[in-house]
Amino acid sequence: MDVDSNRLSAALQHLYAAPLDAANRSLLPHRMASAFSASSCLMHTRDTSLANISIVGRTANLDQVVPAYIEERYSDDAWSEIAARRRLNVACLGEDIVPETDLVAMDGYNDLCRRSKIHHIVGAVFEVGLQAKGLIGIHREASGAPFVESDRAMMQLLLPHMAQAIRLMRVADANARTSRLGLDTLAALCVGVFVVSADNRVRMMNAAAERAAKVGSPVRVSN
Repeated sequence: MDVDSNRLSAALQHLYAAPLDAANRSLLPHRMASAFSASSCLMHTRDTSLANISIVGRTANLDQVVPAYIEERYSDDAWSEIAARRRLNVACLGEDIVPETDLVAMDGYNDLCRRSKIHHIVGAVFEVGLQAKGLIGIHREASGAPFVESDRAMMQLLLPHMAQAIRLMRVADANARTSRLGLDTLAALCVGVFVVSADNRVRMMNAAAERAAKVGSPVRVSN
């Protein structure tokens, strides 16, 4: 399939590093674009109706247009709509879905894509879970080289790993919310709570415990 194995390997590494920490996640769209010798990438999820968009990551050139895309223009995104209906879980080149002559006549293209130097696309709409679809688009500007079959082939190889990486991110986000909820609950208690390690060193205390420690109230460890 003429896929560059080094680029494929690097892209896989970045996908699975993204759920592990915020820094790797923020760099993921830049790294995915680079894997395709491009400079623009948008990754997001939608519910099964293709509304309710959640951005996974985007490159800096999209910062100004993504809010408008989320608010209203996603409904003009013929590429995503057609790909979701006809080619779910199949990597596509832009012209597979929307011919160039049709693309340049669309309001969404002229209002958003041209401003962000988006013209050539390789991407896909893929299943993440029962209630969500993932979408990725790698872009080049009009003066750039069109994407070719080897780009399509590499995208296809990456799709199951993108789905898995997004599922892992969603699990990590859910765990983080649960952890924050637990910490907030401890902070709100009027009784002092100390979290200690096995050797009785204090690892964390809530506000009530901190107040007690600061005023010198006696604290005793029993058993």
